[in-house]
Amino acid sequence: MKKSNTIHFMLIMTLIYYSCTGVTAHEFWIEPKKFIVKSSEEISGNLFVGQMMQGASYGYYPKNFKRFEIKTNNGIKSLSGRVGDNPAIKIPAQGDSLVTIIHATTHNTVFYNDWSTFDKFLREKNLTSIKTKHVQSNFPKKQFTEIYSRYAKALIGSGTSVGMDQKTGLEIELVLKENPYTQDITNGLTIELFYKGFPRVDTQIEIFSRDTHKTITKKIISTNKLGQAIIQVQSQTDYMINAVVMRQPAHYKTFKADSTDQALWESLWASISFKVP
Repeated sequence: MKKSNTIHFMLIMTLIYYSCTGVTAHEFWIEPKKFIVKSSEEISGNLFVGQMMQGASYGYYPKNFKRFEIKTNNGIKSLSGRVGDNPAIKIPAQGDSLVTIIHATTHNTVFYNDWSTFDKFLREKNLTSIKTKHVQSNFPKKQFTEIYSRYAKALIGSGTSVGMDQKTGLEIELVLKENPYTQDITNGLTIELFYKGFPRVDTQIEIFSRDTHKTITKKIISTNKLGQAIIQVQSQTDYMINAVVMRQPAHYKTFKADSTDQALWESLWASISFKVP
């Protein structure tokens, strides 16, 4: 009985952790057990939420998923599993192909009790224009709600790793112009950020890297007028790239002063993870 209660408690805590916004649990990403596999090797991996490439994994809970798919040179198909499976990603060998795991979450909400927490989040993600709009709109500085969703991809090299990263229709999406497993990227790797299918300019991108010594670093750059950014990469290093867009929710019309559950803002989080051999 005690063991059952412990498992139940851990599950609840994991789900709560997954439901936090960027303030308390920043990034959301896909991390395979191995970024590079043989053509005959199965692929497995986890869905993570946390900070600095460290966090908690959670299992296969389809009620939280809007999309969960795999893309290879043969097309895109849905990923299935059993409820509670952890790792959430368990797929058979994919032959010689660049394999892309695609994941989009359903909407979640966060309630802000104070302005400082929201302000810190906006400054960290370089979303200062949202602060200006919030103040100019005379929105409350405490007790308001934000909704958010996550859009993650992971690139895995299977066999010869032939293929290219492409847009997959995610509302916000990071795309690599080069294949890190097959192409020469000594002069840099080009990243593109898309929002609703169009290049997203002048937007902050966070680059997290983890080397063979497990040392994790973070760098910040911004997309140019083409919605692109070039990063310098190191061999034998795992990467996770993150970007955030914030907007007013589509259903938003006018704020009602007596409403504490109306979402004033909506954030969309994109990530892409991969390895440089």
